[in-house]
Amino acid sequence: MPDCCCTRKLSPSGSNPLCHVRSLPPFEPGAPGKNTGTARRNFVPVCLALCFVLTGIFRAAPVLVAQQQLIRALAPGEEFIQQTVPARQTSCELEPGDQVWVISTREMTENPCAGNLQCAQYDGCEYRRRTLDELSSEILAAPDIKTVFYVHGNFTDLGWSLQRGCEVYRRLFRGRACRAPVRFIIWSWKSEREAGPIVDFSVKSRRAVEEGANLVSVVNQLQPSHPVVIGYSLGCQVVLSGLTQPDQTPHTMWSVGLIAPALECDFDRQLCLFPLNTSEISELNVFTNARDRALKYAGLRCRIKRCGNSGLNQHTMVPWLALGDVTPVVWDIGCEVGRQHSINDYIASPTILSTLREMIETMDHPPTDPAIVTDPVPALGTASSGLAMAASVMTAAVPADSVAIATWR
Repeated sequence: MPDCCCTRKLSPSGSNPLCHVRSLPPFEPGAPGKNTGTARRNFVPVCLALCFVLTGIFRAAPVLVAQQQLIRALAPGEEFIQQTVPARQTSCELEPGDQVWVISTREMTENPCAGNLQCAQYDGCEYRRRTLDELSSEILAAPDIKTVFYVHGNFTDLGWSLQRGCEVYRRLFRGRACRAPVRFIIWSWKSEREAGPIVDFSVKSRRAVEEGANLVSVVNQLQPSHPVVIGYSLGCQVVLSGLTQPDQTPHTMWSVGLIAPALECDFDRQLCLFPLNTSEISELNVFTNARDRALKYAGLRCRIKRCGNSGLNQHTMVPWLALGDVTPVVWDIGCEVGRQHSINDYIASPTILSTLREMIETMDHPPTDPAIVTDPVPALGTASSGLAMAASVMTAAVPADSVAIATWR
């Protein structure tokens, strides 16, 4: 059998790297300068590993270059908000009467009293620096404008938070006639990539738990009337942490939407000590996706960390959310989104769009009993959207008498 060495060779299409087999000189025992048998046996896996590394570098090079340019444009020494965000950024194109704001906690120290929180408003061309007091005055002056908070997920720097936030705003409100104006606030927290996937997720999940205190404190200071708070990925952890703070609670009722929730494995203890209740939440919608690769990894990490116990993930979180008198409505949207973990894919889901729009339109008239759902399945235009709406309730980790079954909708 000839020995194999992996060399880089392009397929006829010119894209896929293949392994090319060539013969090596016969082995001569004892001959000077010849490889030993062990070295020859180790040669093949070394070549395969080298091919794998080179392929990854070639594929990642354009992304790395773009990321370096983005980091330079948003370096800490520069202004908080640049007149031009990344070139791939599309303008928000504000609808008449709407407002888009950004609140950033990226420069805050460990002591929130240090006061490094930053705020800016989009004026149709650029983000202009404002203060939190100015935003509070805007809310008091126009209380009829509905306030919506969007909290992004992991691997998001300042530029990406602005771009993704504008994309969520565009999908939800662009071109919709006969609707009330909205005040869309992007909550930008420190979640840019800092390490490899395993270490980075551990750091960010703990930071997201701590970030919840900043969120609820600022919302209480602004005092919007019945805000809608939308969290995506680790942003869901920020929202839930804000709702379960031991020393402060929301001053107004929130309508909450959790999209593809990624949570700290041990956060179930916090939900047990400070369960959600209807004095703080009028409506809670959870959008899960069993096909999402990133959420699968988050669940695997919890099982490893807790020695086989599943911990808290997008499915096992449901009974913990229902420990109080809040009944979460759970939507399984895997058939609409697929395996990708991207807010662009999720915000294009017909189920998410129709549900969030309904939450925003009815935010001034919350139901008297959130556990009762009076409307049938919302019409989404076509029967081919493939809704799979299921309440995934896992009762193994929670006492049976304290589990409220999530409502089918």
